[in-house]
Amino acid sequence: MQPNAQEFDEWKGHPVTEWVFGLVAKFANEQQERWAKMAWESGELSPEAFAEARVRADCYLSLSQSSFDDWKVIDDTES
Repeated sequence: MQPNAQEFDEWKGHPVTEWVFGLVAKFANEQQERWAKMAWESGELSPEAFAEARVRADCYLSLSQSSFDDWKVIDDTES
């Protein structure tokens, strides 16, 4: 079942959804903080570790920043 745009917006605005997305944003910030701490402590700026942390953070943030149309492109089934 694919929700319509109104149902999606209601779900996204629900307090529980907002709470979960707040935690997801926290995870994204933690990726940056972990990389910075690791780089500071080791004295090395690993491009690979940075790329991995960046991809994780971007992935986490994309969940909450995606619109109904973004998700609809992935799931082309009709409701």
